[in-house]
Amino acid sequence: MPRLELLQFLRRVQEQQLQQTDRWIAQEEQRAAEQVRAERLQPPRDPGWCVSYGIGADRSRWRSTSATAAWQSTRSQ
Repeated sequence: MPRLELLQFLRRVQEQQLQQTDRWIAQEEQRAAEQVRAERLQPPRDPGWCVSYGIGADRSRWRSTSATAAWQSTRSQ
């Protein structure tokens, strides 16, 4: 096979590989855009704490949400 034909064949193969690579890049870009969109649509995350204001020393303090149940149980007693 002459050298020119081999080079033309090589060019066709490389073009096919480049097209495949472009498709992979487009798929990854689409996945990344979908991920960003999904993150924007999610409700805001619970910060894990809250501030409670009120009258008296025991009412004016912050507490973690994990401690909320314990705090509420001591208040109901």
